[in-house]
Amino acid sequence: MAFKPGNPGRPKGAVNKLTNFKSSLLSVYEEIGGDIEFAIWAKKPENQNDFYKLLAKTLPKVIEGAGEDGAIIVRINNTAKRANGESGN
Repeated sequence: MAFKPGNPGRPKGAVNKLTNFKSSLLSVYEEIGGDIEFAIWAKKPENQNDFYKLLAKTLPKVIEGAGEDGAIIVRINNTAKRANGESGN
């Protein structure tokens, strides 16, 4: 059903299809070898271009300059994080 004004959205307790898909994808990833097999695949010269495309999609879209103490601030979805993973402003 398409979203329309006044539509309350997905009911509480309803299955989130994207979450189910991600869970299935991760299960298959582990079944075919997980991180070790992925690293072996990524190291092959014919796969490196595809690997870097995937990597680029996971990187933050915005990286800001240094914070007050010189830490690099990374802003994702308007949530600031320091490069070391600590919360920032």
